[in-house]
Amino acid sequence: MPFFCKYIKIEVMKFDELKTHISAGKLASVYILMGDDDYLIDAAKKLFLANVENKEFNYTVIPSDKPESVVDALNVYPFMSDYSVVEIDCDKEIPGLKKYLENPNKASVLILTVTKLDKCHKEILSQVEFVDCNRLGESALLRWIRAKMVSLGSNIEDEAAVLLVSYCNRMMSKISRETEKLAAYGFGKTITVRDVEALVTPDTDFKIFQLGEAAAKRDGNTALKIYRELASFEDPTLIFGAIYSHFRKLLYCALSPNEDLCSLLGIKEFVLKKMMFQSKAFGAVRLKNIVDGFHDLDFGMKNGTFADKTVSEGYLLKILNI
Repeated sequence: MPFFCKYIKIEVMKFDELKTHISAGKLASVYILMGDDDYLIDAAKKLFLANVENKEFNYTVIPSDKPESVVDALNVYPFMSDYSVVEIDCDKEIPGLKKYLENPNKASVLILTVTKLDKCHKEILSQVEFVDCNRLGESALLRWIRAKMVSLGSNIEDEAAVLLVSYCNRMMSKISRETEKLAAYGFGKTITVRDVEALVTPDTDFKIFQLGEAAAKRDGNTALKIYRELASFEDPTLIFGAIYSHFRKLLYCALSPNEDLCSLLGIKEFVLKKMMFQSKAFGAVRLKNIVDGFHDLDFGMKNGTFADKTVSEGYLLKILNI
């Protein structure tokens, strides 16, 4: 899968391709793991370690503040193993790595986890493999959930699996936990939509999207129900900020649908698609009025006009024009 950064066009391996790649046995000298799903990043690291023998000798984790130690570790040959793994989570330049890659130790593999590609990576981009550890697509997650349920002695309805993916905002760490919980609850049975609704707490982002849907329909009762659920788990001021941010992003979608909004708003493509769809249900004029209302309330909370730092339900409905 091609990926464009501002320095070079690079090929990115999908996470679900990694196991086959490693099994082929032709490993690169450096792998860069990137993405927003920590579960997948940890799983990728475990895949590299699966074939490493004598890990106490052949697996080295370098602290993020010691990048100067990486090349020395890479130059050590493995002990009774086909290859060794050196791991570091670091956005900084790795001193000496460019020179090392001119003649690397073929029996060492560097696993470098980064939060972003920067200019310090520019000179090695063409010599490394990239692994995409962003959230998996819905179809891949549904396959995983079904297989996991079967392995745990249960099953799950298709609609229930789709709802579970939505409730967990496609994050594998939560999907894994909730799948195991549901399987234990329904051992030997089939998990239903009602089971998911009763046993799984929806992700905050999912609930805010739900609140947006209710607001678009001017359904005040549902909007208040969702807001109360959110406020029962989080500081109402934080929830207010999250709702305000959501509607500002919707306004951007309504006003600038052709811009690179993923980069501008710091969101993933699947989230952008949902926001573009929801913004059309409001229209630009109504969204502008909603965002202006949130702006006035935000200003009042900061300058003390609103002594109580919580959002009253009545004022929330007024802002949402329900």
